Amino acid sequence: MVTDPMYIKHMQYTFARVISFATKNFTRNIGLSMTTVTILVLALLSINTLVIVNSLTHASVAALEKQVDVSIDFSVDASDELVKKIVDTVASLNEVKESRLYSALEVKELFKERHKENNNILSALETLDHNPFGQSLSFSARSSSDYQHILSLLDRDDFNSAIEKMVDLITKEHRA
Repeated sequence: MVTDPMYIKHMQYTFARVISFATKNFTRNIGLSMTTVTILVLALLSINTLVIVNSLTHASVAALEKQVDVSIDFSVDASDELVKKIVDTVASLNEVKESRLYSALEVKELFKERHKENNNILSALETLDHNPFGQSLSFSARSSSDYQHILSLLDRDDFNSAIEKMVDLITKEHRA
C-alpha cells in the first residue's frame, strides 16, 4: 500500500482531471451521448420485455394444460360391459392423469344445469319419457402431447359401437 503523500495527491489530481475531461466530452457531444444512452436503455427494455413475454407464455400454456380434457359420450344403448372395458382401458394408461365416468342421470342433470336459462330446451327435455343421454367419460392427460396417443388407442372398431362422440377439447374436434 502506498502511503507517500505526494503520490496520493497526484492520484487525486489525476482522478479529478479524468472526471473533468469526461464531463467536458459528455457536454460537448450531448447529442451523441444521449443517443448512446437511449440505445442502451432501449436494448435493456427489449430484453426485459422478451423475458416477461416468455414467462407469461409459459404460464398461460401451463394454465391451459390444466383445463384441457377429452369427453367421450357413449350411446344410450351401449352395453355396460363395453363401457367398463373402455373406462378400464383409459384408466390403465400412464398418460391419463385422471378420469371420471358420469352416469346417464348425472349427464342429464349436468345438461339441465348448463341450459337452465333456456326454458325451451328444458321443456323439450321434460316431454321425453326416457333419458336421451348415455354415460359419459371425461379424462385429462398428463401433458397435451399425450392426447393424440390416447385418442388413437380409443379409435378401435370394437369401441366405436359404444362411442357416440368424442370431443377433443384441445382442437374442439368432434368425432362420431
